[in-house]
Amino acid sequence: MKTLLLGASAATITVLTGLAMPGMTQTQTTVETLRSNNIVTLSGEVVRLMGDDFLLDDGTGQIEVDAETSAMREAAISVNTTVTVTGYYDDDEFEALTLTPNGGETIPVLDD
Repeated sequence: MKTLLLGASAATITVLTGLAMPGMTQTQTTVETLRSNNIVTLSGEVVRLMGDDFLLDDGTGQIEVDAETSAMREAAISVNTTVTVTGYYDDDEFEALTLTPNGGETIPVLDD
């Protein structure tokens, strides 16, 4: 799976339907149209930190991401960080499964 960042305010969200397989068609969506519990990848800029959550702006809208303090610390998440988050939408927030800061390694998000 590839995610292309076109700038701090641009974003790509790729909906995964099972395992990402070479040649598999993937549907793209945005924060604005995010609706279900499908596993998706969302990229954007961190605009606010809130304990073990942060507010992510992908240029189409903002969403609260539940990411756990230890994973945020390990990924060096701060305001203005561009980050890719894999997870799912649940009850008006995005539950993170992994965090990948721009140019960094992917950090798994485990419940604290």
